[in-house]
Amino acid sequence: MLKRTVIKICIVSILILTAATAWAGQSASIIPTTDAKGRPPKVVVVEQPHGVMPFWNEAVQKPKTLVLISSSIGCVPIDKDAFGNIMAEVGKSGWQPVLDPDYPAPRLYPVNASNYLTVAYLSGMIDRIVWVPPIKESLNGFSAETYKAFLKQIGMSDKDLDTVKLEGKVLKGSFNGIPLTIASLKDIPKTKKDVLLLIDLPFLT
Repeated sequence: MLKRTVIKICIVSILILTAATAWAGQSASIIPTTDAKGRPPKVVVVEQPHGVMPFWNEAVQKPKTLVLISSSIGCVPIDKDAFGNIMAEVGKSGWQPVLDPDYPAPRLYPVNASNYLTVAYLSGMIDRIVWVPPIKESLNGFSAETYKAFLKQIGMSDKDLDTVKLEGKVLKGSFNGIPLTIASLKDIPKTKKDVLLLIDLPFLT
């Protein structure tokens, strides 16, 4: 039994084009259980969001769009030296030794829930984030400013904040070099490419 009610799902072979249509309010029965080649999605359940790192590393052959359905976004910046040290450790011992176990430990674990997406981007697992926060309505001018204030609070620079603009019903910009889109569940941009899908269970409760 999981100690925390957090479920993260990594799906590497599903067309978000079809799934997004279903999430927007149509019958869930049209969500495909396989991709165009008949492959089922790979589903991984972890206690902490950064626990997906070794699974993404194994599954992803080239960077993919991440659709993040969650109340939080782990894009706190890390400097080049810290990232270099992380990858050096990963090269020697794999991902597990650098992942924060979320309990008191005798060392500092450099990859945690606050920065794992930055690490995923820098290491070539993802090339774009579509963040779906827990909102029911499409973004507008007021809610867009609220999310910009939140992004600044978690480390977005003023330079990056200047890139964040409301385009129709979604916010688009760049966070530490990571292309970022923020949208409600019904406004997820459609794509025909394979994606990673990460769902935080509290989002659904």
